[in-house]
Amino acid sequence: MVQRGDVAVGGGASRGRARQRAPAGCAFAHLAWLSPLAGHAPLLPEWSAPATPWAWAAWGALALWTVAVLVAIRRRSEWTLPLVLLVAPLLPVAGASLLETGARFAERALVLPAAGAALACATLAAGVPATQRRLVATLLALFVCLQGLAATRAIGAWRDEESRIRRIAEVRPDDPDAVLGMADLLSAQGRTEEAARWLSRADSLPGASVAVLTARATAAFRAGAPAQALAAAEAALARAPDDLGAGVVRVRALVRLGRVDEAVAGGESLMRAHPGAPAAGGATGVAYLAANRVPEARDLLAAASAVLLEDAGLAWDLGRAAISSGDVSLARTAFERAVAAEPGFVEAWLGVADTRARLGDRAGAEVALERAEAIVGEADPRLVALRARIGGR
Repeated sequence: MVQRGDVAVGGGASRGRARQRAPAGCAFAHLAWLSPLAGHAPLLPEWSAPATPWAWAAWGALALWTVAVLVAIRRRSEWTLPLVLLVAPLLPVAGASLLETGARFAERALVLPAAGAALACATLAAGVPATQRRLVATLLALFVCLQGLAATRAIGAWRDEESRIRRIAEVRPDDPDAVLGMADLLSAQGRTEEAARWLSRADSLPGASVAVLTARATAAFRAGAPAQALAAAEAALARAPDDLGAGVVRVRALVRLGRVDEAVAGGESLMRAHPGAPAAGGATGVAYLAANRVPEARDLLAAASAVLLEDAGLAWDLGRAAISSGDVSLARTAFERAVAAEPGFVEAWLGVADTRARLGDRAGAEVALERAEAIVGEADPRLVALRARIGGR
């Protein structure tokens, strides 16, 4: 629900003061998202501590809420549950701002406060005098309609990953994470030109230079341009030597360029800098595989793939290492994980077909071949060659 942000707070006393201001302000800043005027997105904006006057006002409002809840409990009032649901679920969220004054929160943090607001509306409508009930009900209905209209687009954005990230970027066009998220998604889908346009947008955003270089390196690598990927990754590392993403792309680009010794050295250095990071282990495993250090490659790739289950490329690399070591069963599992993560991954479907055939599952192999055929057509040379090889066994 909570994701740490990158907002700089400063040091020493200023950090302490910011953290003292943070929790109450955070709670009420997020309650404001229950308004129809809020720019609803699947992720709330990065939040930082308010100015001191607003912080004191928020603490005062929180104190009044606490008193109101205690009074409602003592009187066994029907307002108890609405008041508790409205603010109490946000207290852990607000407490997170004590750890990091810049933080991101998913809108699901507002589910219980929204229920509290709905109960408060119903309680208010039921408690007013009969002569005013129609007016109050009309105003509440108008509020609900406005809220529904405002939230419709945000709800629709959850239909797929692209719509979700695009919605965040529309609501927060100056958010580097949202803009680079769109670029990353599009480059992963092979939509290189569209990804390049989003990367160009990110160039103009403050504080995103290293992230843009890393994203450019990733996009170039995916587009089959390892030299460009290496240049961008090394430029990012020159500014941020510990950037894990740039380091991973650098190692993989070196492998693609045939500079295996440099890739192995870079991978081992990456693992020392990021001990236990599966992405670092996966990149090093690819370098070891290129260096024909197959057992080491398989072990590293297996450990990384067991953590990064949705990484189709990593699963594919594990499958190749497993085939090289003669472990056909592990290879089949890895290739099946790759196609589960990326159903359009033709080479992985061919790997599934090959390993199933080797393990005696000819029917399963045929199913995998049919899936590959549906993507590239029956005349694809890779498909024709594999069918002939399986048929000749």
